[in-house]
Amino acid sequence: YSTVAYHIKRRTYQENIRGRIGNNRARYEFSSVGEAPKTTRILERVEADHTPLDIHVLSDDTNTLLGRPTLTVLVDHYSGMVVGCQISFEEPSYASASLAICCAVLPKDEILEFYGIEGCWPAHGIMEMLVADNGSEFWSDNLEMAISEVGSVLQFAPVRSPNYKGTVERFFRSLRTMLIDSLPGKTNGRKESTDEYSAESEAKLT
Repeated sequence: YSTVAYHIKRRTYQENIRGRIGNNRARYEFSSVGEAPKTTRILERVEADHTPLDIHVLSDDTNTLLGRPTLTVLVDHYSGMVVGCQISFEEPSYASASLAICCAVLPKDEILEFYGIEGCWPAHGIMEMLVADNGSEFWSDNLEMAISEVGSVLQFAPVRSPNYKGTVERFFRSLRTMLIDSLPGKTNGRKESTDEYSAESEAKLT
C-alpha cells in the first residue's frame, strides 16, 4: 500500500485523471486549463461553427412543422460580438459557411432594416484569421481561396479541442440557456420526444 500511495502522490492531478478516464475525456475535463488564445484587437481572430438549434419551428405559410434549424455563426474573439450568421434547414455546407462569412464582412444596415430592428449592429470588416473546425464545409478549396483573396487566413482547430474555439462554444451555451430554454418547442437537448413532453406539438414559433 505504501509503495502504491508513494507513486500516486508523485503523479500530477492531470496524470491521475488521464489514467482513470482516458486521454480523450481528460482533454474535455481540462479544456479550460492552459493558455488560451490571446487577442489585442477586433477582427484579429474570428471563430466559426455550426449547431442545430434545440427548438422546433413552424412554416410561415402553412403553419406545418419544419423541424430544427441549423445556425452557422462567426464570433469575434476579442469583443465576443457576433459578426456574422446564417440560419437554414439544410446540413452545414460550403454555401452556409460562405453566406455567414459574407454576412460578417458586410455592413448590417440592410439586415436591420429588412427585419425592422431598431438599434445598431456595428460589426463588419475583414477578419485577419478565421478559425474553423474540421468539418467538410470548411475543407473547400473554393472557400480557402475566397478567404485568402480578401487577405484573411483560414486556420483549423485541432480535433476534439472545443477550448480552441471557446468563444463561439460559450455563445452557443448562452444562446441555449438564456433564450431557447424559455421558448415553446424547445427539445430539452433530446433528439426524440418523450411521453411527458413533445417538442413538435409544443412548437409555436415560425
